[in-house]
Amino acid sequence: YPLCALAVSDERPVSTQVHGDAVETNTLDTLDRTIYTAANTVETGTDISEQLSHQRSKLENAHKNIHEAEQDLDQSKNKIKSIKSWGGMIGNWFRKAPEKKKYKPVAGNRKAPVRDSSAPVQASYQASENDTKQEQIDGKLDNLNQYLGKLKVQAKDIGDEIEYQNNLLEALDTDMDRVNDKMADQNNDLNLILKK
Repeated sequence: YPLCALAVSDERPVSTQVHGDAVETNTLDTLDRTIYTAANTVETGTDISEQLSHQRSKLENAHKNIHEAEQDLDQSKNKIKSIKSWGGMIGNWFRKAPEKKKYKPVAGNRKAPVRDSSAPVQASYQASENDTKQEQIDGKLDNLNQYLGKLKVQAKDIGDEIEYQNNLLEALDTDMDRVNDKMADQNNDLNLILKK
């Protein structure tokens, strides 16, 4: 009877050890897949940041071009007044033509869209043959933490950039409406002049 009890007690630790080893191996495999996914996500975040940067440049150029168009419309309005009537022509002699206003960029985020997004994540842990599975798990968790830190910075910067670009789009929309109204008014004035 005591031999049977001894045999059972020897089996349990082996079974527990095999199970623990399987759990550690499964954890390492899962960590490898998770780190791979995190690395791909960081790469995608970097691509998005670059695209947002190009998009920002185009939106800022469009906003500046709308400003220039509005300044030109203000100048042409003055000239149309002179053509439209004698009173407008005489009035323009005593008034000076409107001066072009300096372009003012949209207030908000003027920094580069993403901080240090192009720098790759430096995995601080590299597995060696002498490391135990638990040491490998700890090291890979540290590496994963580095990726997650980078993703956090990217997510914040991308969110800030999108908020800035939304503000820029709203300003662009408002300015476009104003320029379209001025253009319509001047077209009506020119049509009236041509009918005379």
